[in-house]
Amino acid sequence: MSKQTLYYKRTYYKRTYYKRTYYKKSNFIQPVLSSNGSLGGSTFAVAANSESSISEGGKAYHTFDNQWYYWRAWTSTGWLVFYNPAPLRVSKILWECFYMYPTAGTVEGSNDGTIWTKITDWTNTRSDRFDILVNSNADYKYHRININKINYDYIHCREIDITAAMITDGSASDHDYYEDLIADESDYDFYIDDRVDADDDWTYTTEVEISDDTKGANLIYGRRHFGRFIYAGSTAVKEGGGVLPEDKTNYLPDVFTVIAYKDDGTKTAIFGAGSESNSLKQLTFEIVETGCGKVELTFNKLPENTELDYKQRIDIHLFNDAQPWYSGYILQRPIKGTTTTDSFKFIGHGYYNLLEKIIVNRTYENM
Repeated sequence: MSKQTLYYKRTYYKRTYYKRTYYKKSNFIQPVLSSNGSLGGSTFAVAANSESSISEGGKAYHTFDNQWYYWRAWTSTGWLVFYNPAPLRVSKILWECFYMYPTAGTVEGSNDGTIWTKITDWTNTRSDRFDILVNSNADYKYHRININKINYDYIHCREIDITAAMITDGSASDHDYYEDLIADESDYDFYIDDRVDADDDWTYTTEVEISDDTKGANLIYGRRHFGRFIYAGSTAVKEGGGVLPEDKTNYLPDVFTVIAYKDDGTKTAIFGAGSESNSLKQLTFEIVETGCGKVELTFNKLPENTELDYKQRIDIHLFNDAQPWYSGYILQRPIKGTTTTDSFKFIGHGYYNLLEKIIVNRTYENM
């Protein structure tokens, strides 16, 4: 049975779930009030920090009654809140006053009447009518006009006119716009998978088999016998001494071969069995949980730089196996004239310490 090496590319993804909500948008028609009403109820309502009970008016609702009565607060700072059961996206608030007028303040929004978000700051120098430009980009049921400063005396307001869009529930077949909010896996309309890094928070991975080592993989999974992760470098056969092992493996005891490659996959030398003129004196290598570890090659004769050099890739084949048992690169090369003449030691390491990611197949338990 022929042997096959499978190449895989692992990709990491983060899945995010979303719930889509549909809305209808219409122009807000401001009601005419005859009382303050109740905030949080089923109809439009208004409230203020302070109001008077004089004969010509003084209550907060007079700002929405289309009459000449007015709201009066016996304070120099304060606020007025208007509430609508359907959220409003307010663009402008017209404030009408007499000779006493506010000069600075803010507008805030809320959907529960408790937690407030500032929408805008405003200032004014007019003593009759002026616009508070809100230009909100969010929808709120509650809006609070804060008066932080007035020209003198106390706060009063004759009329307020709100320009806003009213937001109501829509459907998939009848809506003006929609919002997609992050949801839970148990209740969602759709999800989006974004590619992330292995050390990020990921939801799942995919492993895709690819045709060969030129398609983007830098790991080969399942290489026999010990190296779980071996560098997937090119092994183009062009020119160079020695003969590669045949794909059909005949077991030969005590046989080992070390093949050196250029970056383009061309062989530069073959050491070991069948290369007596440059035979290895000693060869040791280790396989650890992340793949190929340290390797040491001791030669009786120092190979030329063109045969084996610093940072050059080597594959080690044992027992005439066509597949390498180890793959790594040279980190230390002896220099001619600075070492003993009877042995020359090269030291290398597996490629996993140069890779972006390594998958360790081991079960870990929290103690």
